[in-house]
This record gives sequence, structure tokens and C-alpha cells, in this order.
Amino acid sequence: MEQVDMVTGRTNAMVALILCWVWCSCAQVGAPSGGPTDNTPPALLDGFPEMGAVNVQANSMTLEFDEYVKTRNLGQQLLVSPPLERPLEAIVRGRQVELTWDEDLKRNTTYVFQFGDGIVDVNEGNAAKSLIRAFSTGPDLDTLKLAGRVVQAVGGAGVKGCRVMLYPAEWPVDSVLEGVNPWYVASTNEQGRFEFQFLPLRAFRCLAVLDDNRNYQWDAGESVALGPDSAVPPAPVTLPLRMDVTSAPRSPYLSEAVRDSAGVATWKMSESMGPLDSLEWISESAGLEVMANRGNQITAWPWTSGCDSIDLRWVWHQAPLWPKDLWTTDTVDLPAPRLRRSKRVEVTQAPPSSVDKHQPIALQWSVPMVLVDGSGLMVKADSVASAACVDMDGVSMEMAWLPCEGSWPEETELMALPGAFGRAGQTEKTWPEDTLAWKVKVRRPESLSEWRLSLSEVQCQGQLEVLNASGNRVSATLVKADTTLTWSGLTPGSYRARWWADLNEDEVWNGVDVAGWRTPEPMTSMDAVELRSNWVVETAWALDSAACSVLSVQAAVLNR
Repeated sequence: MEQVDMVTGRTNAMVALILCWVWCSCAQVGAPSGGPTDNTPPALLDGFPEMGAVNVQANSMTLEFDEYVKTRNLGQQLLVSPPLERPLEAIVRGRQVELTWDEDLKRNTTYVFQFGDGIVDVNEGNAAKSLIRAFSTGPDLDTLKLAGRVVQAVGGAGVKGCRVMLYPAEWPVDSVLEGVNPWYVASTNEQGRFEFQFLPLRAFRCLAVLDDNRNYQWDAGESVALGPDSAVPPAPVTLPLRMDVTSAPRSPYLSEAVRDSAGVATWKMSESMGPLDSLEWISESAGLEVMANRGNQITAWPWTSGCDSIDLRWVWHQAPLWPKDLWTTDTVDLPAPRLRRSKRVEVTQAPPSSVDKHQPIALQWSVPMVLVDGSGLMVKADSVASAACVDMDGVSMEMAWLPCEGSWPEETELMALPGAFGRAGQTEKTWPEDTLAWKVKVRRPESLSEWRLSLSEVQCQGQLEVLNASGNRVSATLVKADTTLTWSGLTPGSYRARWWADLNEDEVWNGVDVAGWRTPEPMTSMDAVELRSNWVVETAWALDSAACSVLSVQAAVLNR
């Protein structure tokens, strides 16, 4: 009996083990897949020819990595210097990549293979970093280096992750603009520094690009920096390459064209308009008038049935950055707007919470309006309401209160009584329905600030800009010699100044010009100053006494 119990116990134990195993197996099958993302790029374990090998006579290269890899746009990413006449063939076998070429290599020549982002791991697409292979077909390997730094033209910070490219100095700029591949490529680090290796003793033209589409060339719209047109290693590029944004091809268009029964037509521009930009009709407008352009939205009134049968076009005039620069224009076709429900009358910009004592106080609406009853606009000061003085001419999307006595009381309340305004084309629909009121605090002279800046050691002409804490320009002044500048009536806050060298004295700041191989005119800035109520802040700024001469030398070298 005991023996039977023992066998039964063993059987029960076996059954329990089997059930446990089955349960665990089921649990494993049902467990969620995945895990942490693999961000580790493939690492090169071995290669032939060996790195730095000499007297190489081969028509193939083999690379072995620590994980399964594949090629990605290798035809665009792989650069061979000096270039081969025929394309290479790449074969991937698991962790191994084999390159073959069907031509004889030049004698006594160092060849450098730069793979860019052309080899990636299979699962996550991580690219092998800084993958370079160099060997020589002769007894000597070129080992010269060329180093330098790329910085932002505005601010001087180092630019990370841009491609610095070298071309033979004898190649004309036209070849570079046509997209010919560079001979050598390096990338900038966190501080904007770069270094080329395995270079021969010869002169190179140097170009740096934030290569957004990774095609080893500068395309309009990409940021670019121009280096010397004749850099000879191992001498470093001592002057920083100043990177500037270039203009992309522009083709502005209008979209989302709508109108309502009140004749309000609205279009959205593909690009925002500047505060000084303007629009001009160049076709029959059938009485349409532009009411407002706010950002990328343009409103016109009144749209009538006669507008349905005509082609409408605008000329967009873009204001320059500097007063003496050229205006630019674009012709824009207007799509016919579709009918939609009328917009509600809304205040899109209420009066500000504080103003200067002589400053008009503006109000903006979502649709064109007309003044129906001027007595419905009031100004209240010291609990006493009086008639308001306003600036509004005919149909408009904005109006302004004016100080009737030349200046505002210290505490001012603006009021719009019911029925003061009517919607253009539908004046029977008056606005507002209820009294609206806005309290405005008036800034007195004693609450404002004054900044006096003494500028010394000015060795060349330049533009002196003042920017507020939001980065908006407060003023721009042409400076030709040591001077003291004063800005009064500034709202308390943080301000900074920057100086742009005007090396060619055209009173315009010139950015980068790749076709002319011209670098952007340099700039420098001073630390921000803090202005407080009723303060007069005096600061002194001594420009680098050697700056203009150094910059002039740089301009002469890079612009010749």
C-alpha cells in the first residue's frame, strides 16, 4: 500500500511539473514582444585592405561589422577620393559588405573611402559613424590634416553636425554650384570644430553646409559657410567659417479662399507678410479693397457678383531688412473664394493694458466694420465719462482712440456702448450688444527708461541695432565713428545691442553669397542691459580695435 501511494505521489508530482511547464510556456508565448530601442550604430570589426595599408593592388574592399547591416543610398553617400571613373558595386552578406570596382587605381596615390550614412544596421537603421578607410597604392600614405571651426554668423556659436567639404582649388565655383562631388568630407562636433585626415599637399576650396537632404552639395535654402578658396594643409583654417542661412526659391501662393454673404473675402498666404510689406492689385479688382493683412491672412471687401468673372492677382512687395536694401516682389494669383457662413464679429486685438500718454489705442475686429454712432464711444477718467476722439475712416477692420486733450489721464477706461458700430454691408446688425470696457494704465515719463551707449574704437562703418527681450528690433543706426547714442522712452526690460560691419560701405548688411564666394559681413554683440522705471543707464562698448582690419583682411581673402 505504501508503494502504491509512493508511485501515486510521484505521478502527481510529474503531472504538476508538466502543468507548470505548460503554463510557463504559455506565459512566454503571450508575453509582449519588443524591448529597449537599439541606438547603437554598427561597429567595424575588420576590413581589407587594412586601414593605412600601403602598396595596395586590389579591386575590392571588404568590411565586417558586429551586427547584420545593409546599405542605404550608398551610391549618394559613398565618396571616394580621388574619384573613380566608374561606379562601384556593393554586395551585402549578413555582417559583411564587399565593394568592387572595375578599373585600375592610380599609382602612388592615397585613396580615401568615406561612407557617410551609407551603411546601417538592419533593425533600427542606425548608421555607422565616421566610417573612413584609407590606403595607398604606393609606398607612402598621405597623412596631412586640415582643421578649423564653423560658427553662426549671428551670435558666433559653434555649429554642430554640418558637412565641411573640400574641392581642388583649381575647380571653379560654377562646378561647386552644379553639384560636383567633393573630394573630402568632415563633420563638425558640438563646438563646430572639424578635422580632415589623409590629405595630400595641395590647395583646396572649402565649403560647409547644413546638408539637410544629405546630398553632399549646397542647395538654396540650406545654411552655408564659405572657407578659403586655397587652403593648404597642414596649415589650419585660422579664421572661423561663418554660417548664414540662404534664401530658398520662393513661390508664394494663396490658399483657403473663402467669402461670406456680407462680402468679406479671406485668403491665407503660404508665407507670412512683414509689418512693412504691402499688396498691390495688378488686375481689375471690381472695387475690392484690401482691409488688412495679419500674418499670413489677407482680408478684402466687398466681394460682389462682378468679382466672380474676373482674374485677380496681387503683387506682394517685401520690405528689406536694411533701409537701403532692395525691395523684392512676387506676383500671386488669387483663387476664387467659396461661399461659407458669415464670420462672427469678434475683437481680434483688444486695447493694450498699458500705453504711453500720447499713444493712440487701437482696437481690431475679425470683419470690416463702420462707425454707426460716434456718441457710443466714451472715455472714462476719475469716474467721469466723456466723448471719445477716434480715428476711423469709412470701412475698416480697426479703429483707434485718440487722447482728446493731447495726453491720456493716468487711469483710463475705454468704453463701446451698444450699437456704436455696424458690420460693413449689413449696418442693421450693430455691435456690440452689451457695453464693452477696457481699463488701460498710462505710462508716465517717470515710469520709462533711458539708455545711453558710448561706442568707441569704431574702425569701420557698421550698423548698430538695438533689440528688446523678444528679439524685436527697436532701432537701427548707421555708425561711422566713435559716438554716443541715446534711446529715450523705453519700456523697462532687457535690451541688447549688436554691431554689423559694413565692409563695402553700401549701408546694407550683406549675407553669404555662394556664387560670388562672398562671406557674410561679420557682426558682434554686447551683453544685455536691464532697464528699470525712471532709470538712465549709461554703458560703454569698445569694439575690438583690430576687428575691422582683421575682417577686411578676411573679406579680401575670401572675396577675391
